[in-house]
Amino acid sequence: MLKIIEIEIENNKKLKVFHKTLNGNNMHIAGPTGSGKTTAVTALWNVLQKGSDQIRHGEDRAKIKVALADGSRKLVCTRVYAPNSSRITIVDEHNAPIEVSHVQKMLSDLSVDPHKIVSLKPTERLQVLLRAAGVEDKLNELNSKIAGAENERLIAKRMLSEPGAAPVEVQPADLGALLEKQRVIQEHNKNVIRRETIKRAQEDKARFAASKVADLEAALAKAKTEHEASERILASMQSIPEKQDEAEITAELAAVQDTNKKAAVYAEWKRRKDKYDADYLKWNMHDNDVRELQTARKELLDTVKFPMKELAIKEGQIYYKGILFENLGESETQLVCAALVSKSIKDIGVVRLDGVESMSPGDFEALCGIFNDADIQVLSTRVSRNGDISPEEVVIVDGEYKD
Repeated sequence: MLKIIEIEIENNKKLKVFHKTLNGNNMHIAGPTGSGKTTAVTALWNVLQKGSDQIRHGEDRAKIKVALADGSRKLVCTRVYAPNSSRITIVDEHNAPIEVSHVQKMLSDLSVDPHKIVSLKPTERLQVLLRAAGVEDKLNELNSKIAGAENERLIAKRMLSEPGAAPVEVQPADLGALLEKQRVIQEHNKNVIRRETIKRAQEDKARFAASKVADLEAALAKAKTEHEASERILASMQSIPEKQDEAEITAELAAVQDTNKKAAVYAEWKRRKDKYDADYLKWNMHDNDVRELQTARKELLDTVKFPMKELAIKEGQIYYKGILFENLGESETQLVCAALVSKSIKDIGVVRLDGVESMSPGDFEALCGIFNDADIQVLSTRVSRNGDISPEEVVIVDGEYKD
């Protein structure tokens, strides 16, 4: 990762001049409030991100220059300020220009203030931890699969429809044969009725003809012919049997129809039962998918190696030493933030820690150790009182510091 090897500042806010050669090492600045400490450790961010309001009062020009290197490449980032403008230039080790946006993307959002994790939403903070543990993508994939499986399970659940209590199982009867038998009987009875009608008509005709014989001798021959014809027709009708009783077949039909109605009720229940069984099987399959994926997620979280011992996730919340993140003390919060941020910084391995005076020397050393173990350079500021300055700390005097 790239680290700062040199910082040059002229007329920037409280600083008249600041020149420090770092060669990738940590830089700790101590001194009273308002001496320009934060301006010095924020030089890289001021070059890449700040606007044109950085000129020291009373001056008409300012400059910030930060050189970065990682052993194989070098970047020199410079911003020159005028009263109403500022100009950024970035060149590589061959003095070739580099796009500012390219370098800006290399700088982590959390590197300027790791403690900003405290203000993140719990879900965002959790994502930082998972990223630090190297399981963010795997867990997101599992969460996506779980969401999909839960949706399929919900759809399957909505498809479930209880078939109700089972009715008596009844096999359907053959209605066709009985209907054909009924048709034959009805046809026969129609013929009987037709025969009776014809018979009565012919009988009336015969009586009429017989009465005319006595009165109309002239029509006797014709009457005899008609009479004989009628007699012949009547004789032919004698072969048709008498009308049959339909009551028995009607009763049989009623019984079969009742049987088939019950069979239809059972068949409909059986259809609903089969559908319910199939839908329940589908729901159960999706439910098993959800359970397996949730188990995989739990196993992943149970076995993940977090950047600090005693860091854990419980019910979607971050805990350290069994204490909820929001309830940690200031020093422990700083340590946890450092552990999380150290895994998020990728290209430019620099972090700024502003105002660490509230930490004990031991905790601050541990904090720097977390970053340095992750190959990250630490730039820190501390408000000092009563001259408590250590030899390795930088002190700005009257807005000036030079190596």
